[in-house]
Amino acid sequence: TALVFTWVQRITQKRKVAIAAAVVWALHPAPVFYMTFLETSFLSSFFLFFFLYELWRLEKSDGSIVRLSVLSVLLFFTRTIFQWYFFVIMAVVLILKRIPRNKIALYFAICLPLITPYIIKQKVLFNTIATSTFSGYHYAGIFWFNPTDKVVSEAIEKLDYRYPEEAKKIFKVSHL
Repeated sequence: TALVFTWVQRITQKRKVAIAAAVVWALHPAPVFYMTFLETSFLSSFFLFFFLYELWRLEKSDGSIVRLSVLSVLLFFTRTIFQWYFFVIMAVVLILKRIPRNKIALYFAICLPLITPYIIKQKVLFNTIATSTFSGYHYAGIFWFNPTDKVVSEAIEKLDYRYPEEAKKIFKVSHL
């Protein structure tokens, strides 16, 4: 709540607006729920709020490209919406905001070594460069896949259920 107050006051330069924002933040049920249940949405909401604040400060020349980089990486690891292409979009955003090229280079010098190994791991293990396999939905790609009945029945016919040999021994069943 104190951070919300401080950030809003810095952005708006109005104490009453900052107090109102802090009160809304403190009384709104979502932050209370997320704090008490340690659900990751609160953490990522905080990271996103801090990220946007830092991006705004960077444009005003008192922000830190290092903090922005760290927040970008934290968002990458806490929310599946921040995929690898988020960093491509960030390059465009930083260029359009006229951030000096050396700061943009520093941004990627911090982010890329931290996210690249994870993307490689995803490609090797799951054959996708997405940060999440979305419970297997990554095989359908970004677009929705609505198979016909024929495609579904062909897929069902190809399914092969096999229990491991150890399961047969444990349950002493021969027909598995």
